[in-house]
Amino acid sequence: MAALSTALRQETAFIGAQPQRSLSPAWASQSSGAAGGLYTFTLQSVGGVVFLQDAVPRSGPSERGIHWQIENSATGALHLTEFTIHGGASGPRTTVEVGFQLFPALAATSTPDGRLVLAALLSNGYLLHAELREPAPGGGAASSSSEALLAGLSATSFRPLDISAQLATLGGPTSLAATADAVVVGGTNGSVLCVPLATLEDGNMTRCFELRDSSWALTKLIPGMLYRPRQPAALACVPVALGGGSSSAGSAAHHQQQPPQQQLLLVAYDDGVLRAFNVGRRQQVAALELETPGAGHATAGGAARPMVPTYVAADGAAAPAANGHGGSSGFGGAGSSAGAVTLVVQFESADTMKRHTYAYTLAAGGVGGGGRLALSGTVELAVEEGGVVAEARVSGETVWLLLRNGGRSKVLGYSRATGAVVSAAVLAESAGEHVGGGTGGGAGGGGNGAEVDTELWEWLLSAFPAELTAEGQVCHSVLVPGQICRSSLRDALSYHGAQLSAVEVESAPYGVLRGWMQAAVLAIQRRTPTASGPECWQSFLSTYRAAWARRHPPLGMVLHRSSPDWLGLARGGSVLAVLRRGSGVEALVAAAGSGDAAAGPGGEALQLPPHLDAVHRCAAEAGALLGPLAQEACLSLLVSGVDPLEQLVPRLCELWMGGPATLAAGAGAGAGSSSSSSGGAGSMGGAPPSACGRAAALTDSAREAQQRWRQRRQQAILRMGQRLGALSNPVAAVQSYLALLRLLNSQAAAELSSAASSLTTSSAAAPSRAASSFLVATCRQLSRAVAAAARDTALLLGLIRAQGALGAAAPLDRASLGKLEGPLLAEACGLLRRAALGLWLTGTPSTQDEGTDMEPALSALRHLRLGGSPTAAAKRTHADGPGAPPPPSASSTSSEVSLAARLLPAFCAAYAGGGAAAATAADGGSARKQRRLDLLTGAESSGLLFTLYLQYGDAPGASMAGRVLQLGYQLFQAGEYGNLAELAALAGATGAAEAGPQFLRGLGITCALALERQQAATQHVMLGSAAAAATAAAAGAGAHGHHHHGHGHGGHGGSGPSSAVRRAELIAEAAGCFFRAAASLASEAGDTLRTILKNLRSELAGGGGGNGGGGGAGGEVVAAASTAGGAGGAPAAAAQGRREVALLQLHFCEAVMQLFEREGAPEGAVVFAAAALEHLRNAYGPASGPTSDSAAAGAATGAAGGSLPAADLVVLPGEEPLLQAAAAAAAAERASREGRLWSNIYSYCVEMRQYDRAYAALLANPLPAARLQSLRHLVHVLAQDRQLQVLCTLPFAGVAVLPIVPADSTSSAPAGATRAVSLLSEALDLLHRRAHNCDLAESPQPYQVLYDFLVCRGDYKGAARAMAAYAWRLRAEAPASSAEAVAEALRAYDMAINCLSLLDPEDAWLDLTDAWIEQLAPACYSHVSSSSSTHATLAPPAPRSGGAIAGGSGPMDLAADGRSTRASQGATAAAAAAAAAPAPVATVAGLQRERTMLHYCALVAARVAGLEPMRQWDNEDAILRQLLLLGRYEGALALVADCCGARGGEAWCRAMEVVVGALAAHCMRLQLQDGGVPTGGPALPTTDLFTDDPDGGAAAAGLGAAGAAAVAGTLGGRAAPLWAKLRSLLAAAAAADVAAEAAGGAGGGGGLRAAWMLRDAAAEAVLRVDPRVDLPQWLLDMFLAEELGPEAVTSGDGAAAAAAMGAAACGPASLLSLYLRHDRLAAAVDLVAAAVEAWGRVDVRLRRRHSAAWMPYPQLELLHTKLVIAQQLGQERSAALLGRLNAAVAQHLDLVATDTERLQDQLASAAGRDAAAGTGAAGAGMGNGHGFGMGLGMDASAPPLLLLGAGGTAAASPLTPMMGGGAGGSLFGAALGGGGVRLFG
Repeated sequence: MAALSTALRQETAFIGAQPQRSLSPAWASQSSGAAGGLYTFTLQSVGGVVFLQDAVPRSGPSERGIHWQIENSATGALHLTEFTIHGGASGPRTTVEVGFQLFPALAATSTPDGRLVLAALLSNGYLLHAELREPAPGGGAASSSSEALLAGLSATSFRPLDISAQLATLGGPTSLAATADAVVVGGTNGSVLCVPLATLEDGNMTRCFELRDSSWALTKLIPGMLYRPRQPAALACVPVALGGGSSSAGSAAHHQQQPPQQQLLLVAYDDGVLRAFNVGRRQQVAALELETPGAGHATAGGAARPMVPTYVAADGAAAPAANGHGGSSGFGGAGSSAGAVTLVVQFESADTMKRHTYAYTLAAGGVGGGGRLALSGTVELAVEEGGVVAEARVSGETVWLLLRNGGRSKVLGYSRATGAVVSAAVLAESAGEHVGGGTGGGAGGGGNGAEVDTELWEWLLSAFPAELTAEGQVCHSVLVPGQICRSSLRDALSYHGAQLSAVEVESAPYGVLRGWMQAAVLAIQRRTPTASGPECWQSFLSTYRAAWARRHPPLGMVLHRSSPDWLGLARGGSVLAVLRRGSGVEALVAAAGSGDAAAGPGGEALQLPPHLDAVHRCAAEAGALLGPLAQEACLSLLVSGVDPLEQLVPRLCELWMGGPATLAAGAGAGAGSSSSSSGGAGSMGGAPPSACGRAAALTDSAREAQQRWRQRRQQAILRMGQRLGALSNPVAAVQSYLALLRLLNSQAAAELSSAASSLTTSSAAAPSRAASSFLVATCRQLSRAVAAAARDTALLLGLIRAQGALGAAAPLDRASLGKLEGPLLAEACGLLRRAALGLWLTGTPSTQDEGTDMEPALSALRHLRLGGSPTAAAKRTHADGPGAPPPPSASSTSSEVSLAARLLPAFCAAYAGGGAAAATAADGGSARKQRRLDLLTGAESSGLLFTLYLQYGDAPGASMAGRVLQLGYQLFQAGEYGNLAELAALAGATGAAEAGPQFLRGLGITCALALERQQAATQHVMLGSAAAAATAAAAGAGAHGHHHHGHGHGGHGGSGPSSAVRRAELIAEAAGCFFRAAASLASEAGDTLRTILKNLRSELAGGGGGNGGGGGAGGEVVAAASTAGGAGGAPAAAAQGRREVALLQLHFCEAVMQLFEREGAPEGAVVFAAAALEHLRNAYGPASGPTSDSAAAGAATGAAGGSLPAADLVVLPGEEPLLQAAAAAAAAERASREGRLWSNIYSYCVEMRQYDRAYAALLANPLPAARLQSLRHLVHVLAQDRQLQVLCTLPFAGVAVLPIVPADSTSSAPAGATRAVSLLSEALDLLHRRAHNCDLAESPQPYQVLYDFLVCRGDYKGAARAMAAYAWRLRAEAPASSAEAVAEALRAYDMAINCLSLLDPEDAWLDLTDAWIEQLAPACYSHVSSSSSTHATLAPPAPRSGGAIAGGSGPMDLAADGRSTRASQGATAAAAAAAAAPAPVATVAGLQRERTMLHYCALVAARVAGLEPMRQWDNEDAILRQLLLLGRYEGALALVADCCGARGGEAWCRAMEVVVGALAAHCMRLQLQDGGVPTGGPALPTTDLFTDDPDGGAAAAGLGAAGAAAVAGTLGGRAAPLWAKLRSLLAAAAAADVAAEAAGGAGGGGGLRAAWMLRDAAAEAVLRVDPRVDLPQWLLDMFLAEELGPEAVTSGDGAAAAAAMGAAACGPASLLSLYLRHDRLAAAVDLVAAAVEAWGRVDVRLRRRHSAAWMPYPQLELLHTKLVIAQQLGQERSAALLGRLNAAVAQHLDLVATDTERLQDQLASAAGRDAAAGTGAAGAGMGNGHGFGMGLGMDASAPPLLLLGAGGTAAASPLTPMMGGGAGGSLFGAALGGGGVRLFG
């Protein structure tokens, strides 16, 4: 392995910034009333690290420590972060905020019981202290954050101690430290205040004491006569432990053998004296003079005095303390075994301000260290001029100093013996990426100047406009996972005007951060319009780095006892880094960057052989001329995939040879011809677009800088010739130098290969967070170093090739030049590619979260696809597979983790213990026992091995293309899908054309499509309403106003045509890459791809094992195919080879198909599924037919005889069954594989919404079961996605032949029996089952889908059945009072009725025994008698097609429910009756009745409590009453028409009478309210005449939309429209009666007409409201008959001959009866008189006809009686009315007598009857109530005038009251049925 450099330390961070929590003790705030600040402390940030094993010695060895930092402004803040070296940070960063400044030091010690005590001093004189207890003694890396020391820390944990009075005697605090007994504070008066630990517990200040010089009392007692001697100030207090050996990690026996340690406190004074105190004994032990040999100076008087110490540090302190004020420090290490400690002291001259740094050895003399203390071994350290020591640590013989000089920090190692620099550390002072700033300056030669560097950089950017921009380069430097400081980035953004909260910046992904950076750069451009874009980006980068330097300054160095060589660096912001030993390549790069290519970063000389030194110097000088900006741009170009050999090196040579002035001039000279050239900005000889403007705006200083650059270039060319020309073999020298740059050597290659071969099957544990950070950071630093060195070397070789010589005067022969520009340049470019691979992996953020979330869900047909397990559809996580790492921490996001970190588990699984060779031997050779990475020992070798693993893998000899493919597959296994295409570009121009990178590029494009889709969906969700509206408007404008609906079935991203076109282009590009990879799959270059393909297929299949799942080259089928053939010679071998290649390509196409499917790109998957079918035919032979049997036969033919001629086939005895079995297996395999491919094609087409292609794919599937499964899925998808037009237009033609599977062993089905299943019937069955099992809230509604499907196929009865079932389900399951459910049920009824109406009336019925509606039909269809034709179980007419229903055609009465009858199987008679009975059916009338009932139940539901419309099937009378109460007359009429039987029936007539009566009463009440006599009744109901009711109201009555006011203003007022409605209704009833009689024959049957009944009901209702009113004339006209003229005589119509009260309609008699019931006596008399008068005017010929004259004599008698009673009561007009009635009756009798005078033959009988009646008294009244007397001027002995008898055609009206009885009167005789008598002429 490459050797590590002992002279170089590289800072590598392994613990970064953590989330923060704040604590604010209430007593320490300014508002708490505490005393004001007594002191003012420094604002400089100080800090360090306290290890628990140093502060609490009894805790034992531990990696646990606390990183602390103090920041002061007007107030103070103490930041504490707990960590372990291997476990990283434990919990969040705790910030203690106080209202006062903090002294720049933190004291740490322990109590006797093992508690850690932290103490800080406030500016108000209070001591802030807290105690922490370790949860588990000896806790190391295994301790978790839940066991953290700081986890239980709260604001109350920090307690105050007021020591302001004690501090007042010190003058002012100068230092703060802690010993095992007390907390000590040094003062300016020389005293040291000691606060015992017990005082911190109880607050007893009497225990405090001071440590003073032993001569202090003498100077107080004997002062000088003229002045008091000045007491020297105590500048530093340093606790140390002398003697006793090491206290780090020894056993108890070891402690017993060593003498006890001596705990001392060293106090350095400003007079150069060092005093040692024993704090426990409160006494001074020694006083030593700090000598400064060679640095003392004489005063004006000539007396020499020492300089003032400004910093003191010791390496043996048991309790560390560090501060930046007074310059003291404790190392935290233990005393040496010899009992000596090393002191490091820096002195400063008060007059010259020069500083000198010395190292001393402090030891106790005598045997065992028990003598006096003495200083020895004084050595001055060669600290550079102006360097200020901030921290000092001693590690072995090296003294490490943290120096600050001119605002920059350095870490240098000095020899303890000589004081010279022996080592140096490269610090990350520029945020970890060494890119030159905008201020100029460069490496190697004094720098080029800002103008030249920027110009060179911009030219290089313009040469590669598509690959790199200034924005990309800056983001590549800032947005580095694990190295970015978001707080510093927020500071930089805020500096440029952004207003962002800390939470926003901490949680924002990199894309959002980049957007904010773009906005900040735009703000810079607005402020400085003259600056170019790259300059603005560079300005922002400088701002970020300045903010980073402020937040993360170096605070101090860190040592750990268990590893003396381990050196750490604590930075601000809780950052802890390792100063690891650098590699030789890093030493070369550090030397090149320091300004002297032959010296290291600390000035130490590099030890290189002369020939290597010459090449190194030439390469370093050549690279330095490019400038830091262009150098960094080269690395960014390499990471972006630019080929170094073909593109980058030629451009760099052109840039180097041209220079800034030439470029600008060339741009100006070529401006006129640039428009005609075909090259762009990236063509050879081009220049940046701003070159002309920049050349015109050059200043004098810029021109001078260009001139200096050209001079330096010329000098470099000369030195190149001198150095390389002096070499005997320049080619060998360059080759050796390239070998020096190569990290991979034979030892490393052997370790890579050997460790990979011992890979265990069990996955290794993932490394800790700290180890992961360290390894990734080390890999990035090593890759950068190799890339930088290889870049300079490639540039040097490119310059030699361009010049054809070594410099200006050292020409090369052709052979040497060919070697330099051939293999050596290619080797250098190969190193660049490998280094770029490491940079790309460590600098690219992980997309693992997006990748796992964007995996599409597998469809229901997943088990039919390749791989065959439904469990494989579960979403993969990052822990699946051997290379999938777990997340480094639960709190870290994927963007904070690089791709290299995702590959760490695979590295740990392959290289247990981080690659340490001794790990396996130490563990006893166990391959399964693995060690964690030790960051204290061996971390550098592990980091180097991890770098080599990423760049070369476990096969160091593999090509770059092969390694890229391996990495791509590992990332794919880890769920990193977003960057595979970028990774493929890193293989180079030549390697990218190989099979592996082509496959990886296609894979990356495919995964990027899925990521874009997910990001588009996320962006759509995150957009606000305003942004969404703006986006929609922009999209609409871009689409020319047409809205394109984006189908979301497959999750396609984007919705516009441009996104669809781009997606199609990307899929086509990915498919092209895959096809190019498949073309070279069988070659040697595809070996890696074949191996990965095998693993990939197994992974995609969910673990492999199934057909189409695992398998590499597919030899399992080839072996089965070749079983029947054996060895058949060369033709057979050639055919077998072609078949193997085809099968290999078949496997490849299937794997790619599954990849496209997995990433949600069905467009590409269907392409490779079709390609797989082609390869399937080549591998198995063509199929002979479309069915499965023919396909199997074709496969068997190809397997058995495809490779061998039939004549050569020799079948041995007993081998034929084996051959047949093999052929059958091959046939089944082929059919199964082809079926799965067709199923995949079908699924992809469905996902793409190409349903026609999907339908064709399912028809082509040779597996009938799969065909039916796909058919069901297609029907379901089309119905679910509302693709009803496609569903209805697909033909669904054909059948599927399925084998009959016997239900049990006793089944008689023959073997091999099949059944044919129609595709259309299967589709219908699925639609029926969907509807039957659906949720009623589902959308689209399956019943509606079924209805549409059946209507499109002309099955109207089936469609009606579907809608009826839907309505019945709604009424049974939907909420009983839901308005939406009611509306939906009504719509379903309407559709069912419409469909049945389209059928022939004989076929317009639904069979309720159908299986799909049998359980849904309401009970009313089987529990209604035969009297109701709409609800009864009807026997429908025999179907014309010959149905199963037979029997009569009339209605049948079923007493029991049909379903109950079928269920009663026990009774034979009942079963026979049920079988013989016709099936229940639903007719149009029945459905209409249900619809009407539902509609009007819902209408009145609000009025009737507890009424549930959806559950109401009957009770029409109650609903009718509610409608009439609401005034809904049209609704009432509709209800009667649909629900009350046939017209003219008893129920119908009864209901119509109720409706007409209610309407007439309503009219009368309105009439009275408008102007009649008030009735005083209740408020009138509203009427539907004035509402928009679709079932009635003004629209149905034909009255128009007249309002209440308009109607009131018309004649008749508001009642006029209602009167018109009533009149129209009665007229319609009369017309219907006439039409019915005409249809039923002449005469109409002689029954009552419905119109008469309704007429009587209307008049009755009017008179019931108020008997005083007169009936409307039109209503009276319906009662009174018209006069009959001569035409009636000539017609001979007997019925028409009736007149007066003898009219056929019984109108006058009925009216007379109504008048009598309501005591309208005057009107009744007028009616009788008018009738008699009208009868007298009739033609005598009509009067003389048989039964012509008829009078209601009982009613006349009743009228006569009422008038007599009224006369007796003295009522007015009663006498006149009585006289008029008698006169009318007499006139009638006279008329009858006149008309019957020829009847002489009946006089005798008439006279006898008259005598019996006793009617001789003249003027007799109607005494007996049976007839009128004959006392009307007629003689009693006169012959009788009337012959009474029963009329044969008399029929009483039910509305005419009956009077009289069985006893006949003397004149009139008995009445017939109470309806009066007929007079026969």
